[in-house]
Amino acid sequence: MSTLRTRTTTAALALTAAIALGTAVPAQATAPTALVQGTASSAVADLQRQLNAELTQLTPLTVDGRFGPLTAEAVTLFQTCAGIDIDGVVGPQTRTALKTAEGGTHIDSPCLRTAN
Repeated sequence: MSTLRTRTTTAALALTAAIALGTAVPAQATAPTALVQGTASSAVADLQRQLNAELTQLTPLTVDGRFGPLTAEAVTLFQTCAGIDIDGVVGPQTRTALKTAEGGTHIDSPCLRTAN
């Protein structure tokens, strides 16, 4: 089972137990949801802005908040260039890489040139 799936299952079980027992929900049980193709939200619009800022050699994504095929392709390219697991899902590993990129540590430009 993947680490993300294990954490998601653990968080879901903790949330279910907390609800059943009528107790407070622990903070780790409310971790952000992974963004996947088909998602539509303001978080996806933020993702599209981040990808546009990082993948400057590609045609910019339309910032519409819809995680469609072009956004999925950009996520996969970002993951490839960042040297992280390539799954097209914006989970913890991809979020961390995007935060690093926001901090000024950009991904390798030659990777983008070979992708075109």
